[in-house]
Amino acid sequence: FDHTALAVTSSILALFLLNRQKRMLHPTNMLFLFYTLYLIIPVTLYYIFELVNWQYILPWGMVSDWSAVSPNSMGLVLMTFSISFFSMLYLTNRNKRFVNNDHEDIIFISINMCLLLLVLNILGCLFFVTQTGGLAAWISDYSNVYISGKSGVGWLNFILINLSHFTFFVCGFTFFSGYPIRKHKKYLFLGLLLVALIAVSSVQGIKGRVPILSIMFFFPLLFKAQISLFRGVSILSVFIVFFMSAMYFRSNGFYNSIPIATEYLLSYFNTYILLDNTMQDYNHDYFRTIWFSSTKFTSMIGVTPLAPYLDISYWLTDIYFPETWARQATQQWPLEMELYFNYGGLYFSMIPLLIMSAYYAILFNSADNGNHYIYFIFIAEFVRLFTILRGSMFP
Repeated sequence: FDHTALAVTSSILALFLLNRQKRMLHPTNMLFLFYTLYLIIPVTLYYIFELVNWQYILPWGMVSDWSAVSPNSMGLVLMTFSISFFSMLYLTNRNKRFVNNDHEDIIFISINMCLLLLVLNILGCLFFVTQTGGLAAWISDYSNVYISGKSGVGWLNFILINLSHFTFFVCGFTFFSGYPIRKHKKYLFLGLLLVALIAVSSVQGIKGRVPILSIMFFFPLLFKAQISLFRGVSILSVFIVFFMSAMYFRSNGFYNSIPIATEYLLSYFNTYILLDNTMQDYNHDYFRTIWFSSTKFTSMIGVTPLAPYLDISYWLTDIYFPETWARQATQQWPLEMELYFNYGGLYFSMIPLLIMSAYYAILFNSADNGNHYIYFIFIAEFVRLFTILRGSMFP
């Protein structure tokens, strides 16, 4: 047995704890959150299961053997985290520097505009449902429709995602601005906000959309907030419980007990197991898959036909999981996979990682210094950092 994964996991945890930023929305905290979910938690669970001689319940048994991962893949993981973490840490403001402690009051959008945006989100979701099989199909076979029924409406999904982000962001500033809102409009606002949250989350994914939209809405409070270790662990625990509950509904009740749901975490957070398997099958390369993402936009505007692979995970899912690909679903490979195929792995990955870190540092510093015009761009990109780490550096 090789315990490289355990060593790398411990190293990442130690590096974070020794250099932790207390600002909740500091980019390094989102970076660490990703590695917590996709590396620290599954590795910890695996070794706990081994310690107690866990008898696997799920039909596919143990699919993630963390004692068998290679030092090469874990070395790339540790390098990616270390470069990103310390460059973000070094390039961002290290102290709390709000030029105007009440700068969020500068931003105010009328409650009527918020109501209109919420209605547009609800109507957009209803239109999306009609274009993907209808309400009856979503109710009777939610899991399959959610995974495989969205073909041909990617453009609409893209619009709805960004519209919902912007809507909840401006609604948060309106609600927390301190400006008076008439009681009947406040009740209408909160009602529509809840309906929009349910509608958007139902068609775009409960487990991901609820946390993201919550961050957008509560941004005026979260941006100043500091987070203690205890609070961080508490929030993470609540998220894990929420994630398990969401998977129960998405699977039509298949993950119906705590042992099954806990065991499923090992299967779901398998990104770095996939990285290790692929690195054993392929040599590092240069600019092999970097152009996949560009086909999303060129095909959207009609410049090129729609390519079969829109990012690296599309391509690798087709190779390693043809049955999943046939259902128009994908597995997810991490950013390290893109670095391995396009920047030679350990050789030149530092360059794109430093550029990415500098980009996030610029956004954070600008927002931190009171530039309220950058707020939405910052929080949208802050959330997208998780997506970058889970797939591709380019959208």
